[in-house]
Amino acid sequence: MENCELAKYHMNPDVIIQWAVHSCFNGNNTFLDDKLEQLRFISKKLGLIVVILVAAKQRRRPE
Repeated sequence: MENCELAKYHMNPDVIIQWAVHSCFNGNNTFLDDKLEQLRFISKKLGLIVVILVAAKQRRRPE
């Protein structure tokens, strides 16, 4: 797959899922594994951001 074709798969969630399923059916889990790792990374970052925002909000509350 060319880089240009691959780039469009990274932008469209429906196509990402379709391509991951298609690849898995053909015995290649690499694409799915990469996307799952990206989701784990994003989840960790979002979790940290939420913790920071909650802490900042609590510090601003008048007592």
